[in-house]
Amino acid sequence: MQTLRKSIRIRSAIALDENNLTSLLSIIYDYYPDNNARMIAVLQDNREVEFDSVDKLLQHDNYRKTRIVAVCLACDKLYKIVFTCKFPIKNFICLSTVEADFSMDEEKYYTLINNDFEKFFEKAKQPIYYTIMVNALVPVLLAIYTIGFLSLILYHDFSFDVLSAAFIVTIVIGAISFATAVLVKPLWLRVFCPVQFLWGEEIKRVKKVTSFTWYILGIVTGVLVNFISKLLFG
Repeated sequence: MQTLRKSIRIRSAIALDENNLTSLLSIIYDYYPDNNARMIAVLQDNREVEFDSVDKLLQHDNYRKTRIVAVCLACDKLYKIVFTCKFPIKNFICLSTVEADFSMDEEKYYTLINNDFEKFFEKAKQPIYYTIMVNALVPVLLAIYTIGFLSLILYHDFSFDVLSAAFIVTIVIGAISFATAVLVKPLWLRVFCPVQFLWGEEIKRVKKVTSFTWYILGIVTGVLVNFISKLLFG
């Protein structure tokens, strides 16, 4: 009998809370009843900790250096699913937040588990604006850099030709963009994590981040509205 293999890659931001984690484990145990899922968490201080039960995983404080940044659920060599919010240094955007690999010997079970996974990930997805916030920083800042340097070329007199100026602009934009990706993006992802493990202290942190984000957006919106109103009606 041919073994059917499947790989799933999720690009949307994911929220994994107690209910979602329990639902996911129930799917695993339905299709792999003879294999207890190994639960391995990677912490912010790069330690790997294995939990022998979901209750112990959910009791983890999830705070500061012991904050969870990745979770791997595995059943021997048959099945593996990895949730990760680690910064992919080779990419400016998070191309994959979840990676799932599984195999089945019977086609009917293969189809069923595939459907169950699709339903699960649809339920666990964050709203689209959150995924945008996860991936927006570098492209937005890159656009700002570009507009700023183009404005300098267009509206200021340079003692050297445009090609030389364009070359310098390219070098500077590239350097700043690289610095943003390497230095700023990891800090940004600590606020807007592509995968959120919502238990322990992480719940409090997410609530604070959400409140602070809406507060800042409110201030920015107010400033823009005031500026535009003065520009149009002042």
